[in-house]
Amino acid sequence: MFLIQLEELFNRVYPIENIVTLSLNHLKKNVAQGDIPTDCPEIDLEHLSLDFIRTNIFINNTSEQKPFFRVSFGVVLPNHEDYIFRYDVDFNTFSEILDDYVYNNPII
Repeated sequence: MFLIQLEELFNRVYPIENIVTLSLNHLKKNVAQGDIPTDCPEIDLEHLSLDFIRTNIFINNTSEQKPFFRVSFGVVLPNHEDYIFRYDVDFNTFSEILDDYVYNNPII
């Protein structure tokens, strides 16, 4: 039961709409700089979108890193049935991007 309350609190503090917007803007910047998988189709930034998959919360980490959360997205283009790649973004507790990862294999 407590995990459900934790989920509700997390979703109030970190609204997914804001996280998607931050992530999409960051991805578009990366795409504009050519920082994408080499085997993905040509990307039209105007029609690029993200499909939310899940959020992982990292707490009680044995490293000295502070708690953070990772959001996973499928990258979607019009006229493509499947995700063209997977995009994960790590955020700190202030909703600032720490790192991002692009996976050629879009399998979730």
